[in-house]
Amino acid sequence: GMTYVVMAVVLYAYYHNELAIKHGIDIQRLVTLGIIIVALGIGTCLFHATLQYDMQLLDEFPMYFLISYGFTMMYVRCRTHSSLYAVSLASSTVLCLILWFNDRSSLTHELGRVGMVISFSVYFVYIFFVGATVSSQCRDQRCEQLFDRCYWIWIFSIVFWFIDNVFCDLLSRDLVAFHVPYLNYHGTVWHIGSCMGIYYFFHVLLVYMLVEHHKLNITMHRFALVFPYISVTELSKKN
Repeated sequence: GMTYVVMAVVLYAYYHNELAIKHGIDIQRLVTLGIIIVALGIGTCLFHATLQYDMQLLDEFPMYFLISYGFTMMYVRCRTHSSLYAVSLASSTVLCLILWFNDRSSLTHELGRVGMVISFSVYFVYIFFVGATVSSQCRDQRCEQLFDRCYWIWIFSIVFWFIDNVFCDLLSRDLVAFHVPYLNYHGTVWHIGSCMGIYYFFHVLLVYMLVEHHKLNITMHRFALVFPYISVTELSKKN
């Protein structure tokens, strides 16, 4: 869980300096994403430390905010100003409050659960269906390359999430008999993969915003081969 927090803090520190301070670029939407990621990290820690239902909700709420806000950014094609951002945050807040203040066994809570699952699924599918199109239309092909890696990271993570939930007991018992350790306790691969998936999705949105809306030349760097990060090459804009 703290991996999410560290990731958000590092991203904010770097891009606040690189984009906001050096080039005066509005990074308000990226900051909002970062705040949600921090909340996700805290919620994940609380849930896995206690395994209580209330803490599970605090783990799930930031996930919902993140997917809803990511959907909105994709829907408006990463434009900085849109009233839909406020709609996204307001609707997510209302749904989470309904779940938090109604008993788990109540009809209202169950209907809220259904609404969350359905809308979460729609947002998730939309992001990856439309994201493939949007990234391919970006004038910088690195946007599409980032999205492709993001897509396969999420597929890989979801497969291991399924394996951990369905076959955890079987694998943890039978693999040991063959002296093979089972390394996916508590969804280790899922949590690492989802963190990397969020990291790559963040940069898909960032590249599209800088290239398509700000018309800037960018350079992509890599830290430890697997962590891309962006710098603005020059102040002059692309033609």
